[in-house]
Amino acid sequence: MATTWSKLVRLYNELVGRLGSIDGVYHVLSRITHLYLNGASLYSVIVFKQDEDIYWRIWKEAFNVTSSVGATISHHHGTGLLKRDFVKIEMGNQWNLLKSIKELLDANNIMNRSKLIW
Repeated sequence: MATTWSKLVRLYNELVGRLGSIDGVYHVLSRITHLYLNGASLYSVIVFKQDEDIYWRIWKEAFNVTSSVGATISHHHGTGLLKRDFVKIEMGNQWNLLKSIKELLDANNIMNRSKLIW
């Protein structure tokens, strides 16, 4: 996750509070990394009961938190398949623009088929 300095404390507080309130989440450990003039990224380790439903509730709530504070769920590591649905929502109409560019440059859909753009 990443955001501007003015939103970072709110991102941290809401993330810790909202993820910590999920039944089966034991600890939310976060640290600031990758400092920039306009903001930073927040890396978190979540200790939770090993349950796939809890895992996905954590990701959905983390996305809800980042969206509500104006942050992004992704940073320099990219999104991967795990976060692609969240990124599509986060990008809004920009996702359609990205899809159009991909279709123009890759009309046969041979590059990274069904990855970020599907």
